[in-house]
Order: sequence, then structure tokens, then C-alpha cells
Amino acid sequence: MMIVGTTRRTLLSAIKDPANRKAWDEFYKIYSGYIRCIALGSGLRPDEADDVTSIVFTGISQGELPYDPDRGKFRSLLKTFVRRRAIDMLRKRRPHEERKIHRSPDDTGSTGTMTRIRDERTPHDVKLAKQEWDEMVRQMALSAVQLRAEPKQYQIYSEHVRREKSVAEIVAKLRVTPNQVYLAKRRVGLIYAEEFKAAAYRLEHPVLPKPEKPNERK
Repeated sequence: MMIVGTTRRTLLSAIKDPANRKAWDEFYKIYSGYIRCIALGSGLRPDEADDVTSIVFTGISQGELPYDPDRGKFRSLLKTFVRRRAIDMLRKRRPHEERKIHRSPDDTGSTGTMTRIRDERTPHDVKLAKQEWDEMVRQMALSAVQLRAEPKQYQIYSEHVRREKSVAEIVAKLRVTPNQVYLAKRRVGLIYAEEFKAAAYRLEHPVLPKPEKPNERK
């Protein structure tokens, strides 16, 4: 079994340029949860999903995922890339375990009809993948909000909106007035709305770090 932390260290150790290594580290921290979620939703066991996460990031770091924002969303391209690696992993199982693999005419790739993985969990796993992506957007937006909002107002907003504390509880805990709570909710809420939209766009239109071919490594 390859744990996610090991996957990250293995990927970064292969990146020669320190500046590029930092970019890949950030890329990994953002997308690894979503990639693993797609792998698990494709019918893989947790240890297999960890291995596929490693394979996917290694492939991307070597330029195997050409991305053109004019040709579609990055999320769709990434999901297809992950699922193909998941299929390869499933094919390594014993034949009687390959019952989850089917052909589907509506799943196509550059090389023709793509093998699609289906099982009874698919609707649930699609929902989980969407939740994982939405959480990525929220976390990126909140990080940006913290840099823009006044600290006290962000604390009030976090207590009221994220932790769902009542106005009375916040007034007692933070020693502020009810009006300060309402004002913070409004002001920080406006910033959050802006940053959420910006984060959603950035995640769907990323600037991929520079790929490194195998012969460029140490």
C-alpha cells in the first residue's frame, strides 16, 4: 500500500528544479483528494487508489495530460485521465474481479470508445466526487478571504456562518455587539462570494506546473 504522504514525497523527489518542485507540491495539495476520490469511486480498494494517485501525478508531471482550456474543463479531463488509470489497475486483478468493467458508447476518448467502470455505487460516488471538488473550491476561497478580510470580522464570520453559532453565542464569546456580527457576516460574505467564483475558475482553468520528462531528471 502506498500512503498519500509517500506518494507526494515520491513525486516531488523526481522534480529537478526547486522552483518547479514547489509548484508541483502546491498542485498536489490541491488536487490529490479529488483524484483519490475518483479512483475510489471507480471501484478500487484504498491501497489501489493510493497507487493510482501516485501513477496519475507521475504521469501529469511528465506531461501526459495535455490541457487546453479552449477544449473543455480541466475537471473533466482530469477525471477521464484518472479513470483510465483505474481501469488499468482493475485489469490487474483476477478475471472474476473484472466484472465491474463494461463498454459504454457515451464514454469516448482520443483513441476511440473508452472503457467505463460501473457498479451499483456509481451515483453515490459521483456525488462524493462533486462534494470533494466543491470542498476544494471552498477551501481555496476561504484562504483568500483570510488574506483580505479584517481578522476580527473573519473570526466573527467563521463562528456565525461556518460553525453555525448563534448571534447571542458570538456576542458572549467574542464580546462584540449584535450589529458587529451582522456587519461582519455581510462584509466577509461579499468577499467570500467573490473569492469563491475566482477559486472555481482557477481550479477549472489551472496553469499546470512545467512537466519534466524522465531524461530531464537527476
